[in-house]
Amino acid sequence: MALDHAQRALRLSGESNPRIWRLFAAAEAELGRFDAAIDAAEKALRLAESQNNVALARTLESNIALFRNASPLRDINQATTSER
Repeated sequence: MALDHAQRALRLSGESNPRIWRLFAAAEAELGRFDAAIDAAEKALRLAESQNNVALARTLESNIALFRNASPLRDINQATTSER
């Protein structure tokens, strides 16, 4: 269900919002689809970088590292401390 909501949010955003891509990546990782999570997080990272959002880019790099270690992003608030 979370993945469905994230997919819908992506469509509604025109797939241009890196935070929504991050949410989608987290949903993929929660389902154990780490390759898909990495792909989505890397898209988010490219978008964040193109928008000069350094804090979000750092967070996404950290998220990608988690996904590469087959770890889901369970507490999205805890993992965004660099964005604050």
